[in-house]
Amino acid sequence: VKGLATDVADLRVEVQRATTAAKSVELQLENAVEQIHRLCSKTWTEELKQRVTDSVQLDLHRLQREVRDQVTVALQADAERVKEIAVLKGTLRLQTGELAIIRTEVDSATSGVKELGETVTDTIEADIDKLRHELRRLQDDGTSWAEKISDQHEHIAELCEHTSCVLGAPECRRWSRVRGGDIQLSPDLLTATRRPESARSGGNQPDGDTMGLLFGAQPIRAVSGVRYFEVVLEEIFAGPGGHSGLLVGVSLSPPRGMDLRFQGWELGGSGKLVHHRLVDKYGELVTPDREKEISDSTWLSGKLSKGDHIGVMLTSNATLSVHVNGSVEATHPVDVDVSDRSLRVWPVVRLVGSSKTVSFVKKPSIPGVRRVNATSGGFTGPGESITPSAG
Repeated sequence: VKGLATDVADLRVEVQRATTAAKSVELQLENAVEQIHRLCSKTWTEELKQRVTDSVQLDLHRLQREVRDQVTVALQADAERVKEIAVLKGTLRLQTGELAIIRTEVDSATSGVKELGETVTDTIEADIDKLRHELRRLQDDGTSWAEKISDQHEHIAELCEHTSCVLGAPECRRWSRVRGGDIQLSPDLLTATRRPESARSGGNQPDGDTMGLLFGAQPIRAVSGVRYFEVVLEEIFAGPGGHSGLLVGVSLSPPRGMDLRFQGWELGGSGKLVHHRLVDKYGELVTPDREKEISDSTWLSGKLSKGDHIGVMLTSNATLSVHVNGSVEATHPVDVDVSDRSLRVWPVVRLVGSSKTVSFVKKPSIPGVRRVNATSGGFTGPGESITPSAG
């Protein structure tokens, strides 16, 4: 359209130029006639003027015809181009309408795809969350069942060992696999060793955590009303003077769970008696600030040497005592009903300070209780005689 308009404009310019040229020629002719008229006679001038006029008129008519033809051609071309422009405008309007329709359809499709994508994304994310939740639940269930199975295996092993102990088997002392994280047990579960890095971190007194903590795998068998176990200090860590040693005691609850909390007593270290409580005398759970009560003791376990035998005794009159190489080092009354036939008591040892390795003594000699029949395993205390089944 712009090209056609340009061509029409050019033709118009050419027509104007031709018209201007014709007027200029006519003016020159008139001037020439006037000059000739002045030079020639009147007759000759008139004749020449007439000839020149006729010639000029012929040229002018010819030029006018040419200009008229060119204008006619230009007008026809302009009309054709106007028609083409009208057709192009109509086509453009149609294409614009179709483009608007297509744009509307594309916007609608884009909106639909976006909504569908958001819906699908939300659905997928919800499904993924459900799968993650289900996976976590299955993992938790698997972990829970694994812990339960492990606890059952240990419980069965403990029952087997306890049964053999009650029946009079000579070797019935084992460490429980439920222990502090810094403790390594021997394959036969008779010996426990504390890792060196734990010793370097200090820990002269129990601070409520599980470091260095050990339990017996089965309850202590009562003999003549006495419950007694004995360990030997196999190794110690070299350290400066005044470094405290291990703690020993008894637990009234079996070793279970990861936190290793228990109801019982420990004594030793730098001369302390630690009473651990889970429930009070009324059977109610105690608050965390009352779970541990520390009092003074006369036994300083930091003086122990390699090879020393440490025995722990709970007597029939509810007295807890510690014996080192057969000598009584400390005696403390404890709040426990030893007459309760359902009472179960487990050995407790905490390797802290200079203590490194301890082992159970397989056949300890109970202070104040004399063995009377080595074959049957019977014992006698002051004024009494029993058989193995009595425990």
